[in-house]
Amino acid sequence: MLDQVDQTYPAQRRGDAASSPEPFVAASAMTVDLGACLDTARLSTGHWLAAVGCFFVLLLDTYDLHVAGQLLPVIAGALTVPAATLAAAFAAQTVGQAIGAFAISPFADRIGRKPVMLACLLVFGLGTLITPSVGSVHQFAVVRFAVGVFGGALLPVAASTIADIAPIRWRSTLVGLGLAGIIVGPLVASALISILLDRHGWRLFFQLGGVTPLLLIPLVMLLVPESPRFLALRGGRDARIVGVLRTLGIESPAHAAFAGKPVGAASRLPIIELFQDRRALLTATLWAATSFSLIAVTLFGFLSTFLNQFAGISIAKTAGVLALGLAGGLVSGLLVPVVMDRVGPYRVLAGYAAFAAVALAALGFLPFGTPAFIAALICAGVFSTGVQQAFNIITPGLYPPSMRAAATGWKGGVSRMASSIAPLIAAGLLIGKVGLVGAMLCTAMPMLGVALLTPWLARGIRASNAGVGATR
Repeated sequence: MLDQVDQTYPAQRRGDAASSPEPFVAASAMTVDLGACLDTARLSTGHWLAAVGCFFVLLLDTYDLHVAGQLLPVIAGALTVPAATLAAAFAAQTVGQAIGAFAISPFADRIGRKPVMLACLLVFGLGTLITPSVGSVHQFAVVRFAVGVFGGALLPVAASTIADIAPIRWRSTLVGLGLAGIIVGPLVASALISILLDRHGWRLFFQLGGVTPLLLIPLVMLLVPESPRFLALRGGRDARIVGVLRTLGIESPAHAAFAGKPVGAASRLPIIELFQDRRALLTATLWAATSFSLIAVTLFGFLSTFLNQFAGISIAKTAGVLALGLAGGLVSGLLVPVVMDRVGPYRVLAGYAAFAAVALAALGFLPFGTPAFIAALICAGVFSTGVQQAFNIITPGLYPPSMRAAATGWKGGVSRMASSIAPLIAAGLLIGKVGLVGAMLCTAMPMLGVALLTPWLARGIRASNAGVGATR
């Protein structure tokens, strides 16, 4: 198993020899320890380009989701239905994302990260292009469900790809850069809506969101390599491994064999492996915490709808103000890896979640557009985005390479499935006319759950590490 092979060079894995570009060769001739090669490599242009490619993939995924959420009142008007009805139909997209993370991302551990990513981009783009042609709530739900299925697999596959190739000292930074696309997507959506909605209508945003993934496919083919760890799992003699290593600035013998675990040795039910070797507490707590976090973030995405329905503020006007909060989230997302390295991941998660809850609740009490409202909005964006980004960064590294995409996918699938209740909650809040205060208090509560679960997550990680040590 690659995670077992990695311990052959414990000093290098701690980063003591991180500047060495030479591959590590085991005692038998021409057998290269791939894990040590990748973990201790110098950071290269190939690493940066792969992270940038994944950045644009995830930007488009979250752009699409945010556009659909922000434009709900406008689309509902075009379909002549109440906004609450369309909000309930929007739940089909989050359910689709969960199913995609469950059902599609594990294929990345079977047939490769790159082909799964390209296939998802293709279907995702075509489905988004169809969205402007919907003529009923039923059609909207069906199309958005299909888009969600293939979009839901993009995050775990992209995160696993970057984590597989990143040097261990730079893993958080590179994964953070790639996952920053999750933050930039909503920012781009809000900025474009505030500028273009009144002049061009809502359909333009889905047309842009559909064409761009199709244009991105050649760029991904060029910039994002297949995971060499995955290739090694198929026997260790795949000739493509040498080529991928060269793109990452790592030289190796042309006919080398690479240490790996046969793919057939992996469990056919990834969920079983996620709870083995003392990983039960880790996996259960991670799923619960990320579910609470995503429920809060999804409800936060309905802020423009809440402001429109409860305070009568136009969508275009709210989009411009919301862009400020998303810009704060972008800064937070880029800084989270640095803060985590200095402060520690558990303190960041607990502290950010607590501050996010306070800021989200404050938005219900402060007058729209005032300096206090904008300050609370920026804080809500900074801390809620920071929580999400922290979870996305740490998850791939918590599990061995042989189950990394499946583990990330199941985490995303469970949290997406849980977050599918958020549109239903939003619909209930709109139907019940609870007002802006009630809506934002409901949005804030799940973040408190994240803060309370963080100590148990830390305990689960320690138990998992002890279990891995016991099996070696």
